[in-house]
Amino acid sequence: MMQSTKSFLPWLLLLGLSASCPGADWDQVFNKVEVKPAAAPPAAQPVAQPAAGGVAPAARAPRNRAARQAAPVAAQSPAIRPGADHVQVAAPADAASTDLSRGVELYRSGRISEAARIFENRALAAATPTEQSSTLFKVGVQWHDEVRMAAPDKRPEIRNAAVSAYQKTLEINPKSGVALNNLAQLLKTEPAKSADADALLARAVELNDARKGVYLMNRAALKRDSGDLETATSLARQAASDDRANLQAHRLVMDILAQREDSGALLEYIRELDERGLVIRALDSAVDGMSRLPGARKPLLLAVATSLGNEAYTASPGDFRATSAGEALSRFSDDAAIGPAVVELLRVLQEPIPAASLTWWREGFDGFMEPPKGTPAAAMQQLTRRCGEIHQAARDKRAEGYFRTSVAISGKISTDPRALLGLTEILFEEKRIDDLNSVLRENEGGLMEAKRQTMAASDDLHTYQLRLALGMLYGYTGRWVNPSQRYAASIWMLEHAQVSATDYNHRANLPAERQLRLPPNAVKMLSKGYFNDNQRDRSVTVRLEFADLYLKNGQNKLAQQVLDAEWQRSLPVNLDANLKQRLEALAAQAAG
Repeated sequence: MMQSTKSFLPWLLLLGLSASCPGADWDQVFNKVEVKPAAAPPAAQPVAQPAAGGVAPAARAPRNRAARQAAPVAAQSPAIRPGADHVQVAAPADAASTDLSRGVELYRSGRISEAARIFENRALAAATPTEQSSTLFKVGVQWHDEVRMAAPDKRPEIRNAAVSAYQKTLEINPKSGVALNNLAQLLKTEPAKSADADALLARAVELNDARKGVYLMNRAALKRDSGDLETATSLARQAASDDRANLQAHRLVMDILAQREDSGALLEYIRELDERGLVIRALDSAVDGMSRLPGARKPLLLAVATSLGNEAYTASPGDFRATSAGEALSRFSDDAAIGPAVVELLRVLQEPIPAASLTWWREGFDGFMEPPKGTPAAAMQQLTRRCGEIHQAARDKRAEGYFRTSVAISGKISTDPRALLGLTEILFEEKRIDDLNSVLRENEGGLMEAKRQTMAASDDLHTYQLRLALGMLYGYTGRWVNPSQRYAASIWMLEHAQVSATDYNHRANLPAERQLRLPPNAVKMLSKGYFNDNQRDRSVTVRLEFADLYLKNGQNKLAQQVLDAEWQRSLPVNLDANLKQRLEALAAQAAG
């Protein structure tokens, strides 16, 4: 579609000219030349080919006023335009001015090819290869814009002029990503040259420059339009993965997946979003997919619950219904396939519901073993645990109910004791010792059996979590040591929880900042255990050791927690001088 003069005007404002006179911009093409290092492509405002269905790749935010004026047109343009920041060079000499005037005159009279030769020769007369390629690229962009403004019978010849200018740019600077991209946009309009356009975009992607996301999305759109939806999906997902803020890439992925009508590919993409912590995007994608793929509504509803149970979801669960995804999901309340499940899910987000009262979300629950992955019960177990954590952080009394539901759904032999840990923390804070002992009696055997299974499977992560849970439970109930079963005590379990963490870090080859270690509340519990077992110096040393670990990874707040002022005030006045000196140094470092 030919672009209107009105929509073209912001680009002309960038050049400081009027849209009333064809060819008026050619003076500016030759009055300003970008000067960049020879190896670098010309600077450009990235603008990508709009995809079908209104999906257009995202451009970087313009930094100056002129570029901001250009942005509305940039969003409509198929090409990448020269940037607004240029280095001013001397005005052309008289002979060159005459040539330029002649070229403009030829262009206005419709003699496009002759005008094109004059403009290219003028660009090639620049002093350096960098200036030549930069000016040729701008000549190509100018012709590219003129194509949309020209009369239909003139467009093929003007298009050829743009192609020629971009090709000559690449002869001088083969690594000009913007020229590769723009030339591809022109060639893709000819079915016979679609493969050439794809090869150009592949070269642009390989440059790995700042506009790689634009090239990936344009290539994805080309693959989509040629019917290669699988490759198109892969390219668009790469663009979205490379830049979390690239919402346009995400929309392109969803557009392509909708054309594929492949629920498996959509669910895989939603899982990837969850893994990257993009839970809001995952929720929107799942609910959108429920409208596009009616046959996949059940697994997509499970995906919604899974995203809500993700640790990256931090909003109050009850607020979900007011979000765009929540409002869209509520419209399925009367759906024959998932209506009851939607209603029950929205109720759970408002307040905890006992596991025995669940219906649709109970599928997969047997009360003994943890529910199989991919079942409604497994999704609900994670969701209610996350709801408990969010409400616990907010000091909301609903946390206990959510944790109890999650613990019940987990079964007696569960490798995920996080909900149980949350529940026992609440009971301990409220000094409900009888309830704590009851929880320990009900769950100790199952936790021990789950730990045996994880150890047999060399599953260090879950072994760590189970040992941590047991160590905290034993500590809450005052069982610091156990002469008859030394492992069934707080000190032994917490010490060996750290052993499991070290093994996990080693096997996973994790960098220091991502390594697993005891959290501050467990360190303080272990310190308390040593104190009660008359290991007074060790009680202090363990806090100092973990404070040092936290500080080495920039976790000052965690260090402050294990070196809290109340604990320091409780220390004996005759504390070992070396320990006292080390404590003072670490406390000062943590405070700084």
